[in-house]
Amino acid sequence: MRTIREVYGDALQNTANWLCYSRLLGAGAIAAYNLRGKHPRNTKSTTVMGLIYATDKLDGIFARKAAKKLKRPPTNAGKTLDQSIDKAAHYLIAGSHIYDARNNNENKFSLSLLGALSVQICRDAIINRKRFQVDRASELTGSPIHIGSTPSSKRKMMIIAGADMATQSPLSEYRSGRFLIGLAHVTGTIMSLTSGKEIIDQINGELTIAANQS
Repeated sequence: MRTIREVYGDALQNTANWLCYSRLLGAGAIAAYNLRGKHPRNTKSTTVMGLIYATDKLDGIFARKAAKKLKRPPTNAGKTLDQSIDKAAHYLIAGSHIYDARNNNENKFSLSLLGALSVQICRDAIINRKRFQVDRASELTGSPIHIGSTPSSKRKMMIIAGADMATQSPLSEYRSGRFLIGLAHVTGTIMSLTSGKEIIDQINGELTIAANQS
């Protein structure tokens, strides 16, 4: 018979998963709103986007509490789900911002957004390929390999979230505002590359240990 602790832990984990899915649905709604092109840069849509990104923090809290209650570390599958939804939500929102900027003849602004998004997609593809190698190594060794996030990746996500919110806000209606937003996107992209290198180094280290154990 399941204990109250286990039931509570599963409830926390399910809450974390639903918060993940709600982030993707919210990002899709914001993207659809932007693609309509009817003055999407306003305070209300910026607030909604802030709530969407806030779920990223909340689901992490619930997942960690669930892991504590169930007395097991967070799984790589759960981390992969969270990170995949984070990226899909960001891609949806960033793609709609590029469309909106092009629609308003803000060519330089749209190119800066497109460049930042392209670099982030390439970086994520390389890391996902490395994570696949980690999963294979876990299967071969029979022991799970956990890859944690780095401090710079957390700071990077905060900067990108802030840049996305600023792009959605009335600030992006002004040339000076677009310059600052573009600078924030460039900073976030550079930090993406830095955190990506840290994660790859961490993965390579774990793969080396796994290879020595096999």
